[in-house]
Amino acid sequence: MNRKKRLYIHCGLHKTGTTALQFFLRNNTERLQAAGVLYPNAGCLDLVGSGHHNITWQIARDRRFNKEYGDFEALMNEIGNFGGDILLSSEDFESSLDKPGSFTALVRIANSTQRDLVLIIYIRNQIFYLESLYCEMLRHGFAEEYKTLAEQVIERKMLSMKEWVFHFDYLRIARFVARIPNARVVFRNFHSLQDNTIFADFRPVLA
Repeated sequence: MNRKKRLYIHCGLHKTGTTALQFFLRNNTERLQAAGVLYPNAGCLDLVGSGHHNITWQIARDRRFNKEYGDFEALMNEIGNFGGDILLSSEDFESSLDKPGSFTALVRIANSTQRDLVLIIYIRNQIFYLESLYCEMLRHGFAEEYKTLAEQVIERKMLSMKEWVFHFDYLRIARFVARIPNARVVFRNFHSLQDNTIFADFRPVLA
């Protein structure tokens, strides 16, 4: 029996190989479509290797949202005639994982196109996660001490910075995403990836 079509939402987290995966997906769109998976253009900031960040910014009502990069309407128009699975990817979905209502539009898209909604979330050791985030912030001119960030994470189990929210309480995330109607959630352990590459691990998730 053929399974029902799916709308996959790859939610990150940050620093789990998301950018590398997005480049891979963008550079292999034809192969993906031949395998029955569409990686849409709508919502991507560029067609070289971007994830669907503009879609995440729309659901979060983020000031960075720009209709010119594609919105829900553009996404619906693009996927309307495709008969297979749809895959969206952006680590910025992480900022909305504790706000189940933010996914309402994506639930509607899944329902209206008769697809099952599947969220894919890669998690990593929280200490390594914070260290990796901090090194990335330093490259962007961040000047706060590591101790300050660590104290915030210990107290709040999350880290807020500008528009971003980074989550460190994975059980809390699981409880929130469980409230998204008719959604299946797949958690993957970043540290179990062979050679710390996401490609080989990600493919079976789409099967």
